[in-house]
Amino acid sequence: MPLKEIKQYLVLTAANQYEACYKLLHEHKCKIESEMAEMQATLDIVEYKLGNFIELMNRSQLQGDEEYDG
Repeated sequence: MPLKEIKQYLVLTAANQYEACYKLLHEHKCKIESEMAEMQATLDIVEYKLGNFIELMNRSQLQGDEEYDG
């Protein structure tokens, strides 16, 4: 949460503005969930690509005596 929002949250809490506090925290939660979803999608792509490279490395082994499994 940005410092500006933290300060706003503290002011609202001190003024017993609980609904406004709830709204502020809920908006922050939604932002975090969105960022996490984006990061998970990126991680899924990276893991997919790593899997492809493992397959390519295993296929390129001439004698097949060493396998990569990440």
